[in-house]
Amino acid sequence: MYQILLGINNLHSQRIVHRDLKLENILLDDPDPNLLNVKIADFGFARKIPDGEKEELQCGTPIYMAYEIIEGREYECEVDIWSIGVITYILLSGDAPFKGNNKT
Repeated sequence: MYQILLGINNLHSQRIVHRDLKLENILLDDPDPNLLNVKIADFGFARKIPDGEKEELQCGTPIYMAYEIIEGREYECEVDIWSIGVITYILLSGDAPFKGNNKT
């Protein structure tokens, strides 16, 4: 999680939002489990948000999406932190905190 947070911090310092962080987009680049070198993948929904602007596009994977995106509200980079929280929950519990079947 530390490496994921470092990577996302680097993106956010440049005002880049990933918008599709999920377990499938977190990769390990070495087969040795003692050398966990984490890579963040799939920047298809990523966008650089100009200063003073916000995003409204609803995109991402439902069970990982922040409520701002689901509700169609304006958002910035903080939506990635929500997704990291969901990833953490899944890694610790083995189950998703939300089912993602609908918007409620």
